[in-house]
Amino acid sequence: ELEGMVEKAVILCEGDEINIEDIIVDDENINQAAERYNSHYFNIDYGVSLKKLNDEYIKHVLSKENNNVKRASEILEIDRSTLWRKINKK
Repeated sequence: ELEGMVEKAVILCEGDEINIEDIIVDDENINQAAERYNSHYFNIDYGVSLKKLNDEYIKHVLSKENNNVKRASEILEIDRSTLWRKINKK
């Protein structure tokens, strides 16, 4: 992908230097990269209780794993029964 981007920039540039304006960036690739980057992060507000943080993080992991409790419990490194108990506690 980078090679293709550089080739396009060489063709489009005026003169001997490639400027930022000469580089065409595919919005879809940027969006996919941003989504992959952001999927690893979890936003927390300052002052939130540990219980609330725990509950929200469990929801986040379950959402990322399409509600697959087995996979979520592996990621969270807790027993499936413990995760089920936490889910049903709400």
